[in-house]
Amino acid sequence: MNIKKKMSNKSIRGVIWHDIARGFYADRFRYLIVVLMLAGVLIILGNHEFGMMDTIFFIQGGYDPVLIIKEGKIVFPFVWMLIQFLVPFMIYSYCNDDCEGVGIDFLMKCRSRRLWWNSKCLWNCLTVLSVYAIQYATAFVYGLCNGNLSMKINYELFEKISNKSVPDNAANVWIIVYMLVMPVVVSLVTALVQMTISMFTNPMIGMLAVMAWNVMSVFINNPLMIGNNSMVVRSSVYNAQRIQVWQSVAVCLVVYIVVYVAGMIGFNKKDILVRED
Repeated sequence: MNIKKKMSNKSIRGVIWHDIARGFYADRFRYLIVVLMLAGVLIILGNHEFGMMDTIFFIQGGYDPVLIIKEGKIVFPFVWMLIQFLVPFMIYSYCNDDCEGVGIDFLMKCRSRRLWWNSKCLWNCLTVLSVYAIQYATAFVYGLCNGNLSMKINYELFEKISNKSVPDNAANVWIIVYMLVMPVVVSLVTALVQMTISMFTNPMIGMLAVMAWNVMSVFINNPLMIGNNSMVVRSSVYNAQRIQVWQSVAVCLVVYIVVYVAGMIGFNKKDILVRED
């Protein structure tokens, strides 16, 4: 009996990894587009002073709160918004599409809606991590081409070219840690929110919802506006008067848990065998 159970568990794990691999294969052309978009941004930038960390700071460090207006102008973070678009672009419709055909077959094999939902959440997480791996790899290549793989950020350079403020302590290593970790955490949250909304509406509404959430974050400096938590420039590690790290972590953790549970409950009640005309 135990051997049979172990074989059954092994079979289920195999089905789950096959499901995840199928999701990555379905998005293969989207990955190519992501690489081209990142390369295009850096080619247009054309700044040969940027090192690896400078590049990461440029694409996902964020901008000062809009209440801080320099030279009478509000600087909208177009590059940051473009980066925030990459994950919703990758998540878009795979989960919805999988409620038909092969996805139904997978559900029948695993015989568990909870397992199906967990499989999609795992794919969701791996997709987010892969997007950031591409970003960091792109930054490495750009820094390598510029002959600068320094792990330090040239804050004075950004003060000149983008009006970003200088941190309280430029030597604070937690700025680097926050910049590498929190954008990933925030994207894990928004990706799950998007997938859950898409599951019960449609992919376009899910993507527009999280993008609107990010746009609101630009103008509302509050941890409940999720995008603020991914911007190291708006965090207390950068400036002690800005959003506290514990607030950012707490918001992300609570939202993720609530949406995960809500999504599972909702999917358990969803009739995926009925298609609307």
